[in-house]
Amino acid sequence: MRRRLSRPVLRRLALSLGASAAIFWTAGIAADTWKLAVDGSEHACLDPYRYFLLTMQDGAPAVGSIATFRTAGVPLYADGTLFTKLVAAGPGATVVAGPFSVIVDGNEYPFTDTAVTALRQAGADLQFERTDRYVLADDEYFLAGTNPLSYDSRYYGPVKASQFVARARPLW
Repeated sequence: MRRRLSRPVLRRLALSLGASAAIFWTAGIAADTWKLAVDGSEHACLDPYRYFLLTMQDGAPAVGSIATFRTAGVPLYADGTLFTKLVAAGPGATVVAGPFSVIVDGNEYPFTDTAVTALRQAGADLQFERTDRYVLADDEYFLAGTNPLSYDSRYYGPVKASQFVARARPLW
């Protein structure tokens, strides 16, 4: 003979299943919204920070914010590699790339021997002997690290708005 479950037991079972489903659904949304990122480079790009909380979102970042983007055509890295950098300048900013540094709206970002040597060894076409002056287009951003040894827009140029995937908040 089969024993039937009483109404209170069935009610508790239904509530437990519903609560479990809600927890798993909420955890799924959180995993799609936030991610933890670690700067594994030899020199922390946004010194002293190496750990970031990413809020996943497409679209153009605010100048002065920290953002994460997928690389496209960046020497030394596969397309799609995630980089987290400071958004130093946006559309309309004037960029002057010279033989020793890049100047963006008056802020100078000098080249470093470490990055230049690595790029040359990898066969990158470096043309630091000339000076180029240009204005960032409506969908272009200049990204920089706070560490002078950071590998950033000084070396690979502006980043398109469509490449951004997250806002980043430094943790530690």
